[in-house]
Amino acid sequence: MQKLRNHRGMTTIEVLLITPFALFFFMAAIQVLQALVVQNVVTSAAREAARTYAVYHDAALARQRADEVISGTLPTGREGEAVAAESEGSGVEYLSVNLFQISNDKGDVVFPVTVLNTGPDIVSDYPVNLSYHLADGQGKTVVLDGARTAVGSLKKGESRTVTLTVPQKDFEHMKNKSLVLKLDLVKEYRWWASERGSPTRSVTYGELKTALDVAEELEKARGKGKHVEHGPAPEATDKGQLSMSGPHKEKEYTCNFDPDKDVKLYDDGVYCTAVVEYHIRTICPALPKLFNPDVSAWAKWIDVSGKAAFKHELETGTP
Repeated sequence: MQKLRNHRGMTTIEVLLITPFALFFFMAAIQVLQALVVQNVVTSAAREAARTYAVYHDAALARQRADEVISGTLPTGREGEAVAAESEGSGVEYLSVNLFQISNDKGDVVFPVTVLNTGPDIVSDYPVNLSYHLADGQGKTVVLDGARTAVGSLKKGESRTVTLTVPQKDFEHMKNKSLVLKLDLVKEYRWWASERGSPTRSVTYGELKTALDVAEELEKARGKGKHVEHGPAPEATDKGQLSMSGPHKEKEYTCNFDPDKDVKLYDDGVYCTAVVEYHIRTICPALPKLFNPDVSAWAKWIDVSGKAAFKHELETGTP
């Protein structure tokens, strides 16, 4: 009888010892299978991004296409952003159009504009630019897409002054057709601020011409030319690299997939290559190291990546 009790006791101890290991391997197996599924989706996203960039040469559009593939199948961890994004751009104001600092740069009209955001934060996951429409006297839009000036992210209550350039052809168009320039903030491939309820700011040809004439007279009076700074020159990048976000220094992500950081695009002049990453949260120690030997054994994320390359297309089009 005593021997039977000892046997039962040993069985209980064995079960207690084996169960944690069994659970660990079970969860690890599930996450490995999950990673394999993610691998297929990420590779498809990379193919779509590379193809789009090869055809249209547009990094923002390529990231958008990759985001559509991934968000249509996998959770991105950014689902809460959709609610805020619906009202993004609804509180844009154009505080100042400073025609006192207007200038003529080889026919282009240049002047500062101060943009204020009184609505929800505007994030630059896609390019945020100041642009304009050209409309006739009845308010009908004649030119929808004016020249762009980068603005970037704007938090609620934040303002930023940028230098808007109106190309000579648009300025002449305003003169010949008596058109009005209407300032409008745009988040590329997403929205115009006017579509979200933010009023445009109108500037007439007469106002621009009068300001230019005054500026010209002042220049003559001073007897010297005026240098107009259009902003810092773009930083040089490595050959064959376009809009690449650097590697993550820390393995602590805020979401599973961020197209602005996790879609890297390269162009070597012959092939357009896209590398897409997706991050899976794990509770299994050492499992991330199975996929990436460079990470710590205690890393919290599994990084799954896909890569694709397409040759440059000879013909380009509009998406």
